Amino acid sequence: MSNNKRQRKNERKLMSKYITGKVNHLSMNLLVSYLSILIAPFIAIILIYFASTDLLLKVQKEKMNTTLNTTALEITRGYIEAGNLATYISNMKELKTLSTKVKNKKPQYYDMYMFSSALPDYSAINAVIGDVYIFFKDGSWIMKNKSVVPADNRAYESLGSFNEVTYEELALQFSDTFYNKTFLEFDEGKYNNKMVVAQSFPYGSFGEVEGTIVIAINEELIHEKLKTNFMQEEGIALVMNRDGLVRKAMYGANTNLDIKDIPLPKLIAKEDGIIKIKGEKYILSKVKESIFTYVVLIPKSIVFGQVGFMKYLIIALCVVSIFAGFLTCIALWRKRRSVVVAFGEYQGKFGKAAGDGKTGMSFWEGIPFILESAANLQTTILLQRNFMKTAVIRKIILGGYLTEEEIRQDMKTADIYLSGKCYYAAVIMLNHSVMNVEYGNWNEISLSMINFVRNQISIPHQFCNIDYYTFAIIFPIDGDNMLPVIRDVLAEVEINLSNEKHLETYIGIGKEVSTTLEIAKSFEDALEVCEYIRFHDIRMPLSKEEMPKNTETFFFPVETELHLVKTIKQGNQEELKDLFQMIQYENFTYRNLSLIMINYLMELVRGTVIRALREEECDYQKVIDGITEANNLEDIYYVLIEVLPWIKNRQKQKETKEAEEKKEKIRALVEEMYTNAELNLASFAESYGMTENKLYKEFKILFGVSFSEYLENERIKKACELLRQNITIKDVAEMVGYSSDFSFRRAFKRVMGLPPSYYADGMSEQ
Repeated sequence: MSNNKRQRKNERKLMSKYITGKVNHLSMNLLVSYLSILIAPFIAIILIYFASTDLLLKVQKEKMNTTLNTTALEITRGYIEAGNLATYISNMKELKTLSTKVKNKKPQYYDMYMFSSALPDYSAINAVIGDVYIFFKDGSWIMKNKSVVPADNRAYESLGSFNEVTYEELALQFSDTFYNKTFLEFDEGKYNNKMVVAQSFPYGSFGEVEGTIVIAINEELIHEKLKTNFMQEEGIALVMNRDGLVRKAMYGANTNLDIKDIPLPKLIAKEDGIIKIKGEKYILSKVKESIFTYVVLIPKSIVFGQVGFMKYLIIALCVVSIFAGFLTCIALWRKRRSVVVAFGEYQGKFGKAAGDGKTGMSFWEGIPFILESAANLQTTILLQRNFMKTAVIRKIILGGYLTEEEIRQDMKTADIYLSGKCYYAAVIMLNHSVMNVEYGNWNEISLSMINFVRNQISIPHQFCNIDYYTFAIIFPIDGDNMLPVIRDVLAEVEINLSNEKHLETYIGIGKEVSTTLEIAKSFEDALEVCEYIRFHDIRMPLSKEEMPKNTETFFFPVETELHLVKTIKQGNQEELKDLFQMIQYENFTYRNLSLIMINYLMELVRGTVIRALREEECDYQKVIDGITEANNLEDIYYVLIEVLPWIKNRQKQKETKEAEEKKEKIRALVEEMYTNAELNLASFAESYGMTENKLYKEFKILFGVSFSEYLENERIKKACELLRQNITIKDVAEMVGYSSDFSFRRAFKRVMGLPPSYYADGMSEQ
C-alpha cells in the first residue's frame, strides 16, 4: 500500500514537471510568435536603407545632369552669338569701304583707327565675347578691339593674343575662306585651347576673300561656367570636340585626379553612370551639343555626401519603431502568459496556432512613397516658401498676370505683403564684363548680392533676382514725394556695394504706378534707365523722369533682335507689324536720332533680317536684294510681308514632316517591344530617349490617345491575328505581352466588346 502511494506521488511529481515544462515551452512559443512580427520591419529597414541611398543618389545625379545641361547650353549659345557678331561685322558697309581702300593700297591707318573707334565695346554688351580681331588679306595693319598695330611679329606680340602662334602662322591660317562662322582652336598647352570664331568678309561673297574677322571667346567666363558643376571644389570638367579630343579641362581646387589618369576611350563610349578610375568610383555626367561634348566627373563619395542626413533620419525612426514594437511585444507576452499557463494546466494539451505567414502588401506599396517623400523633403521643403515668394514677385515684375485678382490670390498663397497707394520698381544691374576674383562664380555673387541688399534697404520692399546680374526691387509707397527717399536709399546701397563687396552696379528707377498690375511697366522703365546709364557709364541711381528725352542712342536691344529673328522664322505677320511699329516709335518718335545713328540702326536691322532669312534657307535673290536696297524700316517690312507666307508654310511642312517621323519611330519601337509584359511608359521613354513626362504629352499630341491605350490597341490587334490561326488564348496572351490570360481577357473585351473565346469561335465558324 505504501509502495502504491509512493509510486502515485512520484507520478504526480513527474506529471507536474512535465506540465510545467510544456507550459514554459508554450509560453516561449507565444513570445517568439510576438517577436516574429518584427522580422518583416527589420528586413524592411535594410531594404529602405539601400533603396533610399540609391534613390537619393539618383536625385543628385539628376541635379548634376541639369547643371551640366545648363552649362552646355549657355556656352554653346555664347559660341553662336559670337558667330552672329562676326557675321554682323562682316556685313557692315563701313568695313566694305575700308576693305576697298586696303585692297587699292590707299592710306589705311587713320581709316582703320576711325573704324575701330566707332565699334562698340562688344565685351561689355555680351560677356561671352573676348577680343575682336580683323585681319586684312593684303593689309599692313591688324585690328584688335580699338587698337590698330602693324602686321608684323613685333607688333603682333605686343597684343599678347595667341601665345604659341607666330604672326606668319596666324596670317596663313586666316588666309583660308570661312564662309559660315567656323570654330577654330589654338593649343595653349595643358588642355586649355583658345577658342575663336572666324568669318571671312565680305559676308556671303563667293568671290575673292578680302579678310577675316576673328572673335575670341571669353575664356574666364567659360571656366566659371564649368566650375559651377563641381561639388565642394571636387571634380573635373572636360570639353571635347567631335573627334573625342579634350580641348579644355577644368579641375576643382580639391581634386587630385589628373586627366592623364582618365581612360578617354572608355569615357567616350560611356554615356552616364559610374566609372572607376585608380580604384575610386566617379559619377559621370555627359551632355552632347552641336559643337562640343561636355563631361563632368565627380567622386561618388562627394556626390553621396550631398544627400544629407535624411537617410539616417529614416533609419533612426525605423529603429525607434522597432524598439517600441519590441517593448509592446514583451508587455503583451507578460500580460497573456498567465492565461496560457492556466490553459495548459487545465487541458494538459499543448500546441500553437499558426498564421498564414503572409505580409500585408500595404507596407510594400508604401515604400516608394516613403522614399520619394524623403528625397523631396531634402531638396524642397526648406526652400519651398522662399521659392514661392520669389516666383510670385518675379511673375509680377515680368508682367505674367492678367488681373489684379490673380495677383492678390497668389500673394496670399505665398504670404507676401505688398500694399500701398502707389509703387515704384527699381533695377540693380551688375557690370558683368568684370568678374571679381573674390567670387567663385555668378551663383555666389548672386546669393551674396541678395543677402547684402536685403539688409541694406530699411524701407518696405520686395526683392528678387531676374538673372545672375539683374535684380529687381518693388517699393510699395503710402506717403507722398517718396522718390527722393528711394533714390537716396539706393545711392547708399550702390556706394556700399562698391566699397564693401567691390561690385560695380547700375541702378535705374521706373515711373510711379498706381496698381500692382502696372509694376511690370515700371520695371521696364527701370530696365531702360539701366541700359541708358550703363551705355553712358553713369554711376548714380537715375529715375525715368530724370533720363534725358532727346538721347542720341538708338533702340534695338539684343532682346528685340532675337524677337525679330524668332518672328521671321515663325512667319507671324501680326507680331512682325507690332515689332516694326515699336522699333519705329522708339527710335523716331520717342528719340531724336542723328543721321549716323539712323544708318547704324538700319544696318543692324537689315543684317538681322538677312541672317534670319538665310537661316531659314530663304535665298531668293529678289528678297535679299529688296532688303539690301531698302532705304528705311518700312521698305524692309513690306519686303518681309511678301515672303512670310512662304516661311510660315515651310515651317508648317517641316513640323508635319517631323511629327510623321516621330510617329513612325514610335510605331516601330512599339512593334519591337509590345511582347514584353513589363513594358510601360517609363521603360518605353527610356528606350526612346526622352523623359517620361515629355513623352506622355508628345504621345498624346501625336496619336490623340495615351501610350497605354495605344499599346493595348496594338496588342489586341496582334492578338486578333493570332486567334485567327487557332492558337490557344493562353499562348496568345503570352505572345502579345500579357503576364496572365485573365488580364488579357479583360483587355480584349474592353477593346473588342466581346471575350476572346467568342471571337475565336466566330473566326473558326467562318
